[in-house]
Amino acid sequence: MFTAEANEYWFAFGAGSRACIARNLAMVELLTAIEKVVENDVLRGARVCQDEVEIFEWFNSSFKGEKMELICS
Repeated sequence: MFTAEANEYWFAFGAGSRACIARNLAMVELLTAIEKVVENDVLRGARVCQDEVEIFEWFNSSFKGEKMELICS
């Protein structure tokens, strides 16, 4: 699902014996939500507000800048 480098730093649900016991359920829920957004064409008419988004993939992904906007018409 992620690049090899991103997998090295993936820590959203913890690790080892203290890892989140609902990790698999949470991942299925996220993937199902994404599937439904695509399936129902929710983003039709959306346009980008900027040409490029720089994403920093480390412990928790973030993006450069203060906010990200999605405009739907």
